[in-house]
Amino acid sequence: PVGYSPDGWDTHFWWRNVIADVRQECAAMLYQDLEYVAKAIRLSFHDCKGQSEGYGCDGCVNLNHIDNFGLEGIMQKLRPIVERFDEYLSRADTWILCALTALEISTSRTYPMTFIGRKSCEDSDYIGNGGEYGDVYGDEVHTYQLLHHFNRYFGFDTRCTVAVMGVHGISKMRPENSGHGNGPHSATWVKNASYRMSNAYYEGFESDWTYEERDNDDYPRFGEQYQWYNGPYDLSRLVLLNVDVALKWNYEEYVDDRGRIFCKVSDEAEHHGGGDPRNVP
Repeated sequence: PVGYSPDGWDTHFWWRNVIADVRQECAAMLYQDLEYVAKAIRLSFHDCKGQSEGYGCDGCVNLNHIDNFGLEGIMQKLRPIVERFDEYLSRADTWILCALTALEISTSRTYPMTFIGRKSCEDSDYIGNGGEYGDVYGDEVHTYQLLHHFNRYFGFDTRCTVAVMGVHGISKMRPENSGHGNGPHSATWVKNASYRMSNAYYEGFESDWTYEERDNDDYPRFGEQYQWYNGPYDLSRLVLLNVDVALKWNYEEYVDDRGRIFCKVSDEAEHHGGGDPRNVP
Protein backbone atom coordinates (compact mmCIF):
# COMPACT_ATOMS: atom_id res chain seq x y z
CA PRO A 1 0.00 0.00 0.00
CA VAL A 2 1.18 3.50 -0.88
CA GLY A 3 -0.27 6.99 -1.07
CA TYR A 4 -1.58 9.35 1.57
CA SER A 5 -2.55 8.26 5.07
CA PRO A 6 -3.76 11.09 7.33
CA ASP A 7 -2.63 9.29 10.48
CA GLY A 8 0.66 8.19 8.97
CA TRP A 9 2.03 4.83 7.85
CA ASP A 10 4.20 4.36 10.94
CA THR A 11 1.85 1.87 12.61
CA HIS A 12 0.69 0.09 9.48
CA PHE A 13 1.54 -3.61 9.65
CA TRP A 14 3.30 -3.51 6.28
CA TRP A 15 5.34 -0.34 6.80
CA ARG A 16 5.98 -0.01 10.53
CA ASN A 17 9.21 -2.02 10.67
CA VAL A 18 10.66 -0.40 7.55
CA ILE A 19 9.83 3.10 8.75
CA ALA A 20 11.17 2.38 12.23
CA ASP A 21 14.43 1.01 10.82
CA VAL A 22 14.93 4.01 8.52
CA ARG A 23 14.22 6.42 11.37
CA GLN A 24 16.71 4.59 13.57
CA GLU A 25 19.47 4.79 10.97
CA CYS A 26 18.73 8.44 10.23
CA ALA A 27 18.81 9.28 13.93
CA ALA A 28 22.12 7.44 14.40
CA MET A 29 23.65 9.39 11.51
CA LEU A 30 22.31 12.73 12.77
CA TYR A 31 23.47 12.20 16.35
CA GLN A 32 27.00 11.64 15.08
CA ASP A 33 27.05 15.30 14.00
CA LEU A 34 24.07 17.37 15.08
CA GLU A 35 24.81 20.08 12.51
CA TYR A 36 23.23 17.70 10.00
CA VAL A 37 19.84 18.06 11.72
CA ALA A 38 19.31 21.46 10.08
CA LYS A 39 20.89 20.23 6.85
CA ALA A 40 18.48 17.29 6.55
CA ILE A 41 15.56 19.69 6.96
CA ARG A 42 17.06 22.12 4.44
CA LEU A 43 17.55 19.31 1.93
CA SER A 44 13.86 18.38 2.06
CA PHE A 45 12.91 22.02 1.50
CA HIS A 46 15.14 22.31 -1.56
CA ASP A 47 13.99 18.94 -2.88
CA CYS A 48 10.30 19.77 -2.55
CA LYS A 49 10.41 23.18 -4.21
CA GLY A 50 9.25 22.48 -7.76
CA GLN A 51 9.59 25.00 -10.56
CA SER A 52 5.85 25.30 -11.09
CA GLU A 53 2.74 25.11 -8.94
CA GLY A 54 3.26 21.35 -8.94
CA TYR A 55 5.42 20.39 -5.98
CA GLY A 56 8.78 18.67 -6.18
CA CYS A 57 9.89 16.07 -3.58
CA ASP A 58 11.55 13.95 -6.27
CA GLY A 59 14.76 12.99 -4.48
CA CYS A 60 16.92 15.23 -6.67
CA VAL A 61 18.78 18.46 -5.99
CA ASN A 62 20.98 20.11 -8.61
CA LEU A 63 24.24 20.91 -6.84
CA ASN A 64 25.42 23.04 -9.76
CA HIS A 65 22.84 25.66 -8.83
CA ILE A 66 24.11 28.32 -6.45
CA ASP A 67 21.02 28.01 -4.23
CA ASN A 68 21.96 24.41 -3.42
CA PHE A 69 25.56 24.94 -2.39
CA GLY A 70 26.35 23.21 0.90
CA LEU A 71 23.93 20.29 0.47
CA GLU A 72 26.33 17.71 -0.90
CA GLY A 73 27.46 16.64 2.57
CA ILE A 74 24.00 15.60 3.80
CA MET A 75 23.27 13.92 0.46
CA GLN A 76 26.43 11.85 0.87
CA LYS A 77 25.44 11.00 4.45
CA LEU A 78 22.01 9.80 3.33
CA ARG A 79 23.29 7.73 0.42
CA PRO A 80 23.94 4.46 2.36
CA ILE A 81 20.54 4.71 4.06
CA VAL A 82 18.83 5.27 0.71
CA GLU A 83 20.62 2.29 -0.82
CA ARG A 84 19.90 0.03 2.14
CA PHE A 85 16.15 0.55 1.87
CA ASP A 86 15.69 1.15 -1.85
CA GLU A 87 13.74 -2.10 -2.11
CA TYR A 88 10.97 -0.44 -0.13
CA LEU A 89 11.34 3.33 -0.40
CA SER A 90 12.41 5.72 -3.11
CA ARG A 91 15.23 8.15 -2.42
CA ALA A 92 12.59 10.89 -2.29
CA ASP A 93 10.68 9.07 0.46
CA THR A 94 13.83 8.31 2.44
CA TRP A 95 14.94 11.96 2.33
CA ILE A 96 11.56 13.05 3.67
CA LEU A 97 11.58 10.39 6.38
CA CYS A 98 15.04 11.50 7.52
CA ALA A 99 13.89 15.13 7.53
CA LEU A 100 10.95 14.16 9.74
CA THR A 101 13.39 12.35 12.02
CA ALA A 102 15.54 15.48 12.16
CA LEU A 103 12.49 17.52 13.14
CA GLU A 104 11.70 15.04 15.89
CA ILE A 105 15.26 15.34 17.26
CA SER A 106 15.02 19.13 17.10
CA THR A 107 11.57 19.53 18.65
CA SER A 108 10.93 16.35 20.70
CA ARG A 109 7.63 16.01 18.87
CA THR A 110 6.36 13.23 16.63
CA TYR A 111 5.94 13.70 12.88
CA PRO A 112 4.32 10.71 11.16
CA MET A 113 5.18 9.64 7.62
CA THR A 114 1.86 10.47 5.98
CA PHE A 115 2.78 9.79 2.35
CA ILE A 116 4.69 6.97 0.68
CA GLY A 117 5.19 6.55 -3.04
CA ARG A 118 7.14 9.58 -4.20
CA LYS A 119 9.07 8.95 -7.39
CA SER A 120 12.72 9.90 -7.62
CA CYS A 121 13.85 11.74 -10.73
CA GLU A 122 15.75 9.69 -13.28
CA ASP A 123 18.38 12.22 -14.35
CA SER A 124 20.58 12.25 -11.26
CA ASP A 125 23.69 10.52 -9.98
CA TYR A 126 24.07 8.09 -7.08
CA ILE A 127 23.57 10.72 -4.35
CA GLY A 128 20.67 12.51 -6.04
CA ASN A 129 22.61 15.31 -7.71
CA GLY A 130 20.65 16.32 -10.80
CA GLY A 131 17.14 17.12 -11.85
CA GLU A 132 15.75 20.59 -12.46
CA TYR A 133 18.11 23.55 -12.61
CA GLY A 134 15.93 26.20 -11.09
CA ASP A 135 15.96 28.83 -8.37
CA VAL A 136 14.94 27.68 -4.91
CA TYR A 137 14.60 31.08 -3.30
CA GLY A 138 13.44 33.20 -6.22
CA ASP A 139 13.35 36.98 -5.96
CA GLU A 140 11.34 37.20 -2.74
CA VAL A 141 12.57 40.32 -0.99
CA HIS A 142 9.59 41.67 0.95
CA THR A 143 6.69 40.37 3.00
CA TYR A 144 4.02 39.79 0.38
CA GLN A 145 6.45 38.19 -2.07
CA LEU A 146 7.66 35.86 0.68
CA LEU A 147 4.12 34.80 1.58
CA HIS A 148 3.22 34.33 -2.08
CA HIS A 149 6.31 32.18 -2.68
CA PHE A 150 5.49 29.71 0.10
CA ASN A 151 1.83 29.59 -0.82
CA ARG A 152 2.51 29.00 -4.52
CA TYR A 153 5.16 26.31 -4.18
CA PHE A 154 4.26 24.65 -0.88
CA GLY A 155 0.63 25.51 -0.23
CA PHE A 156 1.58 27.25 3.05
CA ASP A 157 -0.63 29.88 4.63
CA THR A 158 0.84 32.79 6.59
CA ARG A 159 1.04 30.84 9.85
CA CYS A 160 2.91 27.93 8.25
CA THR A 161 5.29 30.32 6.47
CA VAL A 162 6.21 32.07 9.71
CA ALA A 163 6.69 28.70 11.41
CA VAL A 164 8.95 27.23 8.73
CA MET A 165 11.16 30.33 8.72
CA GLY A 166 11.98 29.47 12.34
CA VAL A 167 14.22 26.67 11.06
CA HIS A 168 16.80 29.42 10.51
CA GLY A 169 17.15 29.41 14.30
CA ILE A 170 18.96 26.06 14.21
CA SER A 171 20.93 26.80 11.06
CA LYS A 172 24.27 28.31 10.16
CA MET A 173 25.12 30.47 7.16
CA ARG A 174 28.52 30.09 5.55
CA PRO A 175 29.87 32.71 3.14
CA GLU A 176 31.36 30.07 0.86
CA ASN A 177 27.89 28.55 0.39
CA SER A 178 25.68 31.63 0.28
CA GLY A 179 27.68 34.84 0.25
CA HIS A 180 26.26 35.63 3.69
CA GLY A 181 28.04 35.42 7.01
CA ASN A 182 29.95 37.24 9.71
CA GLY A 183 32.73 38.73 7.66
CA PRO A 184 34.80 35.76 6.42
CA HIS A 185 33.29 33.54 9.12
CA SER A 186 30.08 31.59 9.37
CA ALA A 187 27.20 33.16 11.26
CA THR A 188 24.00 32.15 13.00
CA TRP A 189 20.61 33.77 13.23
CA VAL A 190 20.36 33.36 17.02
CA LYS A 191 22.69 33.46 20.01
CA ASN A 192 23.96 30.08 21.21
CA ALA A 193 22.31 28.35 18.26
CA SER A 194 21.96 24.59 18.55
CA TYR A 195 20.02 21.78 16.92
CA ARG A 196 17.13 22.38 19.36
CA MET A 197 14.25 24.41 17.97
CA SER A 198 13.08 27.30 20.16
CA ASN A 199 11.48 30.74 19.97
CA ALA A 200 14.88 32.45 19.97
CA TYR A 201 14.59 33.22 16.25
CA TYR A 202 11.37 35.18 16.77
CA GLU A 203 12.51 36.80 20.01
CA GLY A 204 15.51 38.13 18.11
CA PHE A 205 13.28 40.51 16.16
CA GLU A 206 13.06 42.62 19.31
CA SER A 207 16.78 43.37 19.09
CA ASP A 208 18.34 46.23 17.16
CA TRP A 209 19.51 45.26 13.66
CA THR A 210 21.77 47.22 11.33
CA TYR A 211 21.64 46.89 7.56
CA GLU A 212 24.86 46.19 5.68
CA GLU A 213 26.11 45.38 2.21
CA ARG A 214 28.70 42.63 1.63
CA ASP A 215 30.95 43.15 -1.38
CA ASN A 216 31.96 39.44 -1.31
CA ASP A 217 35.30 40.09 -2.96
CA ASP A 218 36.42 36.73 -1.55
CA TYR A 219 33.30 35.01 -2.92
CA PRO A 220 32.72 36.73 -6.29
CA ARG A 221 30.27 34.11 -7.60
CA PHE A 222 27.65 35.46 -5.18
CA GLY A 223 28.16 39.12 -5.98
CA GLU A 224 27.08 41.86 -3.61
CA GLN A 225 24.73 40.63 -0.88
CA TYR A 226 22.58 42.42 1.67
CA GLN A 227 21.97 41.42 5.27
CA TRP A 228 21.39 42.70 8.82
CA TYR A 229 23.61 42.28 11.85
CA ASN A 230 23.30 42.58 15.61
CA GLY A 231 26.15 42.82 18.09
CA PRO A 232 29.81 43.84 17.98
CA TYR A 233 32.03 43.03 15.04
CA ASP A 234 33.39 39.80 16.48
CA LEU A 235 32.61 36.10 16.21
CA SER A 236 29.44 36.49 18.31
CA ARG A 237 27.75 38.82 15.81
CA LEU A 238 24.34 37.59 14.63
CA VAL A 239 23.02 37.97 11.09
CA LEU A 240 19.56 38.10 9.50
CA LEU A 241 18.67 38.03 5.81
CA ASN A 242 16.17 40.29 4.08
CA VAL A 243 13.61 37.46 4.07
CA ASP A 244 13.90 37.22 7.85
CA VAL A 245 13.41 40.93 8.36
CA ALA A 246 10.36 40.71 6.07
CA LEU A 247 8.60 38.87 8.90
CA LYS A 248 8.91 41.98 11.05
CA TRP A 249 8.67 44.82 8.55
CA ASN A 250 7.08 45.06 5.15
CA TYR A 251 9.68 47.17 3.36
CA GLU A 252 8.07 46.87 -0.09
CA GLU A 253 8.24 50.62 -0.65
CA TYR A 254 11.83 50.84 0.56
CA VAL A 255 13.60 48.32 -1.68
CA ASP A 256 15.17 48.86 -5.09
CA ASP A 257 15.36 46.51 -8.06
CA ARG A 258 18.55 44.89 -6.73
CA GLY A 259 17.14 44.05 -3.31
CA ARG A 260 18.79 46.94 -1.48
CA ILE A 261 16.76 48.48 1.31
CA PHE A 262 16.84 52.16 2.18
CA CYS A 263 15.20 54.16 4.94
CA LYS A 264 13.27 56.82 3.07
CA VAL A 265 9.71 58.01 3.46
CA SER A 266 7.32 56.45 0.99
CA ASP A 267 6.79 59.55 -1.18
CA GLU A 268 10.53 59.55 -1.93
CA ALA A 269 10.40 55.82 -2.55
CA GLU A 270 7.80 56.37 -5.27
CA HIS A 271 10.34 58.47 -7.16
CA HIS A 272 13.25 56.14 -6.48
CA GLY A 273 13.01 54.46 -9.87
CA GLY A 274 15.16 51.44 -9.05
CA GLY A 275 18.42 53.39 -8.79
CA ASP A 276 21.02 53.23 -6.06
CA PRO A 277 19.28 54.28 -2.82
CA ARG A 278 22.49 55.93 -1.65
CA ASN A 279 22.01 58.51 -4.39
CA VAL A 280 18.49 59.44 -3.27
CA PRO A 281 18.64 62.83 -1.53
